[in-house]
Amino acid sequence: MKRILVFIFLLAPLICFPQQNNSAKDEFDFVMYLIGNSMKEEAVVLMQNNTEDNDSINFLKGFTFYSSKMLNLAADNFSKVSRSSELFNESKFFSSLSNAHLLELDKAESDLLAVGSQDEEIMNLKNFSLAGINLLKRNYNLFDNYIHQVDTNNYPLNIETERLLQLKTELLSYKKKSPLIAGALSSLIPGLGKVYAGNIGEGISSFLICGSFMGVTAENWYKKGLANWKTILFGTISTVFYIGNIYGSAVTVKVNYENFNSKTDVQILYNIHIPVRNSFRR
Repeated sequence: MKRILVFIFLLAPLICFPQQNNSAKDEFDFVMYLIGNSMKEEAVVLMQNNTEDNDSINFLKGFTFYSSKMLNLAADNFSKVSRSSELFNESKFFSSLSNAHLLELDKAESDLLAVGSQDEEIMNLKNFSLAGINLLKRNYNLFDNYIHQVDTNNYPLNIETERLLQLKTELLSYKKKSPLIAGALSSLIPGLGKVYAGNIGEGISSFLICGSFMGVTAENWYKKGLANWKTILFGTISTVFYIGNIYGSAVTVKVNYENFNSKTDVQILYNIHIPVRNSFRR
């Protein structure tokens, strides 16, 4: 049914108004209708088949691809919107968001720096977004510079600004653990390094597993000697788990740090996304 709707839209102007071509505005409105009614695939097909090259179409392609999370294509089409277009600033904001999600942070910052306007709200949003991008880059000095230029009289933006400041505090207060210390602790007592890393449950499990195999090894060694096959078997297993426990503790510290940063980045992206979408709600 959705594809039929698209087909009818493409043919209707030719049937009802053969003397006129479908206007850019009609296409713009229709694509926005498709996106707003969860027909993003149809909107993408429509835009991919469109070979026109003008500011409205390039913006529309960018927005369609952005809404469908095809971010490389979105950024590419947004970048084609000329500075003389009324859609230029909006294109730069959404291009910045697309590049930020792709972790092309220098490009995202460059997009925002190109924004220029006499409109205080636009410039306020620009400073806020630049603060968010620099928080993603962990450039705290530039973050402070931009965030202090944000006029927080706008209540929704005030909330998002406070959230960015809170995320900065969380980043700075995060106590990064040492993989070397984690490995060293687990070499002394199996699982202790994972407890140090903050994974108490994993640490207890490692201690119990390694301890069990070591205990069986020691018992067989005492009763049947070092050369007994059971002693050798359980000794080998104990060694594998012991070494794995040391390596795993070091890796756990690194993974926990990466997970913390990734989770924080998602929250930052969400916070800078909301004001942009609200400012250019379609």
